[in-house]
Amino acid sequence: MVLTAFAFFLGLPLSRLKGPYFVLVTMVIPLIIISIITLFPLQLGGEGGISGFNLLAGGDIKAAFYIVLVVTLISVVIILFIAKSNLGLIIQTIREDERGAKSMGINTAKYKAITFSLSALFAALAGALYTLFMGTIGPTFLLPINSVYPIIMTIIGGIGTTLGPLIGAYIIMILDQYLQTVPALRIVIYSVVTILILRFAPSGLMGLVSRFRKGRTA
Repeated sequence: MVLTAFAFFLGLPLSRLKGPYFVLVTMVIPLIIISIITLFPLQLGGEGGISGFNLLAGGDIKAAFYIVLVVTLISVVIILFIAKSNLGLIIQTIREDERGAKSMGINTAKYKAITFSLSALFAALAGALYTLFMGTIGPTFLLPINSVYPIIMTIIGGIGTTLGPLIGAYIIMILDQYLQTVPALRIVIYSVVTILILRFAPSGLMGLVSRFRKGRTA
């Protein structure tokens, strides 16, 4: 909750940035946090991070999988509920036409900050589960590449959808296991796949599914 509140107040000034400027600032924030961690090694663990956490489900991988699966499903239900609520409608309106939303009297900065804080809430939940699963957490988790992965997952699954990023995440994680032997080529392969999807299926896999359904009903 502390991180969510922090993200809200951080999101207020960030909401005024658009396009590449917003992306650059959000990419720089983790680098600032890494610098702070390395400056206070006794308090924050330094480059080695903090270890000694109790493992999720006592280290039982199968039990941990089901715990993460349940948390994921609950999170998806919450996100679907938000998407269908008045808040979700306002967020979609801002996404489609921010100027039009402002002309309707919607405080776009406030709702963009709320969206930012909600994203931080689920990211913090994922980070907590990751820490408990690994038993350790360090600054390497904040490297820029780890900010790129969610973007790739979202593009593959489908931007602007709820289930799309979830599907994209599972695809990338499964591929990641098979590409462990070629770490240098991993990001190259993901980048090529992302470019191909943006070129030939800009709506992602969910867009292809939707198009297929429309074709069958036509």
